[in-house]
Order: sequence, then C-alpha cells, then structure tokens
Amino acid sequence: MQSSRSSLTRQRLLTSAAEVIAENGYASSALSTVARRLGLTKGAFAYHFPTKKSIADALADAFDVDSRKVKAAADTIYPDQPAHAFVLYLIGLGHHLAADPITRASATLAFDLTSPVENSKAIIATFREPVQDYISRIGEKYGTTPKRGYDLVSEAVTSLLIGQNFVSTRSERPVGVERFRTIRIILDMAGLADTDEIVKEVAQASVKNPDFKAPVYKRGVLTLADPDADSA
Repeated sequence: MQSSRSSLTRQRLLTSAAEVIAENGYASSALSTVARRLGLTKGAFAYHFPTKKSIADALADAFDVDSRKVKAAADTIYPDQPAHAFVLYLIGLGHHLAADPITRASATLAFDLTSPVENSKAIIATFREPVQDYISRIGEKYGTTPKRGYDLVSEAVTSLLIGQNFVSTRSERPVGVERFRTIRIILDMAGLADTDEIVKEVAQASVKNPDFKAPVYKRGVLTLADPDADSA
C-alpha cells in the first residue's frame, strides 16, 4: 500500500515537472519552480527527484514505455497492415503529445540543446525505433523500396517528426492546407502509392477510439479540440 502511494506521488511529481519543462525548456526549469507549483518545499520534491537530471531520466523512461504501448495498440488493431498501423501509431503519438505532459516534455528534451545529451539521444532513439520497424515492414508487405534506403529514410522521418512538433508550435498552418500532411509525406517517403486512401481510412476509424483521437494545432498549441483547426 505504501509502495503504491509512493508510486502515485512520484508520478504526480513527474507530471508536474514535465509541465514546467514543456513550457519553459530544460535549462529554465528549476526544481524549486516545480515544487512551488505543487505547494511543496524543494527538499520534499527532492526526496523523489534529487536533481533535474533524475527528472530527465524518468521522462526518457516514461516516454519509451508510452511509445511502446501506443505501437502495441496500433499493431493490434492493424496486425497485417503495417502502413495503416504506422498511421495510427503517428496519430496516437500526436494524441499523447496533446494530452500527456510527459510526452510533450520528452519531445522538448529531444531538441532542447540544454538538455542532457544522453537523454536526448535516448528519446530520439525511442522516436526512431518504431519508425524503422514500420518502414521495413511496409517494404516487405508492399514490395516498396525507398530510393535512399530504409535507414536514411527512417532517420529523415524521425527528424521530420521531432522538427514538425517544434515548428508547428511556432507557426500557423496556411488556410486550405490538408490535415495529416506530415503523415502523408512520411508515407510518400516510404514509397507507398495510395497514401491518401490509407490516411483517410485510418483517420476516420480513429475517431471512434478515444486513445487515438487525432490532435490539432490551434494557435500554435497542440490540442484535442476542434478538428477543423490547425493540424500537423
């Protein structure tokens, strides 16, 4: 019972710390700021997370767990359709970016030059691993071979995903631009010909699943609100 309570407390503290890091970046997020938000002393907070690095470690670990859960769910829904599962995974990842401070903070650490290098590398690897798997499986299933090879395409897609999250928070989508354009580009890079049909089918089906509700960017903020707003 005590262990369970301690685990819940740690999760609550990590979530609060993630909110601060997602808002302010790693360098500008002090332990005292997080503790104050929770009405705690810095010492009380430090009992669970003695340093900022320990928070970064926990965020990287939590993001890895969440990413694997999203991928497992997508693969369960589309066990024999890797392109569809890939689209659903990307939508699910976007859902977590909108709904979960820990995922947002992890994405922040990935491109924040002030964050610990080993944590940035771990988070980027977490982004890259499912991308490599899906692009490889798509090639095997549909007989497609990316012009630049699987590894280079996987690296480019990973950079696109991380960069898109950063850029979309700082710019508005031009009026009339289609939704899921980044996902469509990714499938194009994987060598698929029927990209639009796959994205449309998965997007329509995802509406019925609360864990895969597609997010949108609204005035630079990723949200689960109005689907007619700005979207990546």
